[in-house]
Amino acid sequence: MASGYDAEAMGCPTGPVRTIWAAWQWFERGAMLWRSDTQQLTVLASGGSHTTYPDQWSGQAVSLSAPQGLIAPVRGFGWLWSQSAGVADALGWGTEDEKGFCLQVQEFEQGILLLSTTDGCSDEYNRARDADFRVIRVRMLNLGSWTGW
Repeated sequence: MASGYDAEAMGCPTGPVRTIWAAWQWFERGAMLWRSDTQQLTVLASGGSHTTYPDQWSGQAVSLSAPQGLIAPVRGFGWLWSQSAGVADALGWGTEDEKGFCLQVQEFEQGILLLSTTDGCSDEYNRARDADFRVIRVRMLNLGSWTGW
């Protein structure tokens, strides 16, 4: 994951690279990420800001109807999208279905690096192995900004 590392912005690593289970969905104006290790959802707006929320979805039905050609978020993404002020406005509708995958995570003093991987946590459902999966490479800084790398 060294290619995404920015020593000046991120500081030193605070732990080793770990592989976790995650979910990702692309939206008109950004993406959403769920991490199994923290049970948190992160909204990554296309303007470069990110906000993290606790995953409070407990299995309740989420029924949203997207405009033709777009996709309504489901499960925890749908719950957050419909219940948290500003999330729907920031992201718009989904442009792809939510996908589960294995994610490499490395934390630093001032941020975190995330990289999808074809190896690791759950080979059976790891959508990072699918031919149409867009590789996830994200640098998130603690100050609330993010970029792809």
